[in-house]
Amino acid sequence: MGGWRYHQVNAHIPQHPVEERFFQQQRWVEGRTVRFKIQQVKQRIRADVVAVTIHLFIEQKQPAHYGLKAGNFNLVENAWLNVPYMISNPASSMRHPSGKVFTDREKAAKGIKDAWLTFTVPKISYEQRLQPVRFSFLVPEQPQQFIKYSLYLPQSP
Repeated sequence: MGGWRYHQVNAHIPQHPVEERFFQQQRWVEGRTVRFKIQQVKQRIRADVVAVTIHLFIEQKQPAHYGLKAGNFNLVENAWLNVPYMISNPASSMRHPSGKVFTDREKAAKGIKDAWLTFTVPKISYEQRLQPVRFSFLVPEQPQQFIKYSLYLPQSP
């Protein structure tokens, strides 16, 4: 009885709500709602953290629902640095090349944006990783369905 009810309640939910797709740096990624390209990745070891900055060009084709909020253009909510089996950290901000933080209005504006995302992870987690670190961007493509675009980062520093 319990199994039947589970299937009845969850019948409308897609079987695979998240599909992961790997992509290459410096190549445009075309999604239904967004188009982007990772231009450059920088990794710096500090005393107790590793700082990773990602330079990207991004264009929203239509309103996205980042953070599961209708019409939310704040892609920072869905950008993560993943250290497998250790930790996943969200981006701290989305900045212009000048260092100024993007406003909500700028994030929602049409056109290609030149942006930097910054992440930090504990140095110990970074050093003890079992697989390559990756940048992941979770893009809402359909209601309750996402594409997780992932890029493996270089093994250094």
